[in-house]
Amino acid sequence: HGDLGRSFFTNKSVMDQLAKRIPISLKLAGFSMILTIVFGVGFGVLMAVGKDRLPDHVLGTFSTVALSVPGFWIAIVLIFIFAEQWKILPSSGISDGSGFILPAVTLALPSIGVCARLTRSAILDEIGRQYMTVADAKGMSRRRAVVRHAFGNALIPIITVLAPLVVDLMIGSLVIEKIFSIPGIGSLMIAAI
Repeated sequence: HGDLGRSFFTNKSVMDQLAKRIPISLKLAGFSMILTIVFGVGFGVLMAVGKDRLPDHVLGTFSTVALSVPGFWIAIVLIFIFAEQWKILPSSGISDGSGFILPAVTLALPSIGVCARLTRSAILDEIGRQYMTVADAKGMSRRRAVVRHAFGNALIPIITVLAPLVVDLMIGSLVIEKIFSIPGIGSLMIAAI
């Protein structure tokens, strides 16, 4: 019937509590997904175009670190730098839009690393194809050939991986919501457990 009853602790309807919290978690995951797509794909393209040069090495190291470091540690470092030292972003809550920035960045960093590495690999695979050799023979610059020809074909594996990343962002938001005191579905689930 869709009636989940009443909470033992608050005596409020569980459906009402979920209806209030799900949009907050979806906003956080959506913002994180936008960051993942923009920066992950962007960094991957830069890494592929600048293969074996400084941008490739710097962004490759960044993506490896972003993949390797646990989310709660990233959250603590970001809170320390941006909320405690520089005092430019709030450390908890979502009273205004800026309250989503640190949690979304924390949630997106591992996904950005995955997306950047996958994009680099997919574009480098496409660069080795025959149509890229033809573009080089015609005198087209490498950057223009990558953007015009290779990028579209490289999007297929990237889009395939983005769907599971949405699930990872929703699962990852459980801990991140608790750390940043965001009243989303994750903090409700931890409280219920």
